[in-house]
Amino acid sequence: MKLVTHNIQSGSIMVNHQTIASVHQGLAIFVGFKKGDTLPSIQKTLNQLLTLRVFPDSNGKTNLSIQDIQGELLYVPNFTLYGDVSSRRPSFTDALGFDEAEALFEASFTYLLSLYPKIQKGSFGADMKISLIHDGPFTLTL
Repeated sequence: MKLVTHNIQSGSIMVNHQTIASVHQGLAIFVGFKKGDTLPSIQKTLNQLLTLRVFPDSNGKTNLSIQDIQGELLYVPNFTLYGDVSSRRPSFTDALGFDEAEALFEASFTYLLSLYPKIQKGSFGADMKISLIHDGPFTLTL
């Protein structure tokens, strides 16, 4: 599993000209899965995500987690995170197959939702139009 997180002021996802997700201050999380990923290892990474201190406290130091600020999560499937660009044409052979990746995306979303209810998600396999207002920028890869 690979996560790319962005601190955001707001974010939304549209599919077929319909807004399917919209959040305010928090994190946009782009998630990809690779061959060999397991639900226990994914859950460990998601637990780490919820406790990352990536938001400023009253002194401007990054000491607060998403839970501390009661922020919102925008969870976005993104198989291209495992793209290999060693040549001019990207290869996605390391990315998990569609059906398996969709199952892990849904299972990981359900797990996150059970821990932290302020979450919305993108649509796996859809042509999503994603709008973000970055706060920073502050971007991390897990």
